Amino acid sequence: MFSKLYEALHQRGMAKSYGVIAADGNLHASCIFFFSHNRAYYILVGNDPAGKLTGASHTLIDAFIRHQSGKNLLLDFEGSDIPGLARYYSGFGAINQPYPAWQSNRLPFFLKWLKKI
Repeated sequence: MFSKLYEALHQRGMAKSYGVIAADGNLHASCIFFFSHNRAYYILVGNDPAGKLTGASHTLIDAFIRHQSGKNLLLDFEGSDIPGLARYYSGFGAINQPYPAWQSNRLPFFLKWLKKI
């Protein structure tokens, strides 16, 4: 399902993937960005153990920022409630910008009651 979404967005110029390939030819990190309304959303990230040791994710984000510099584009990390991850993102200049959210539980009363048990 995700691959179909990525392919559809990529064909419209609304998705890009980045990767860090080491000298040995192995992919150490990869990520996907979605683009909409002058924003680039940092969506999907993957690292192998060697990539974590070498800072491959940092290299990906840095390369993306350099590649997109000068464009009217905001990089949206989509936040994190995990303090270490939020601190990591802040190293790239990220600021906390909460999104308003609405949640509605439309389950019938009986099912709501069962969920509480």
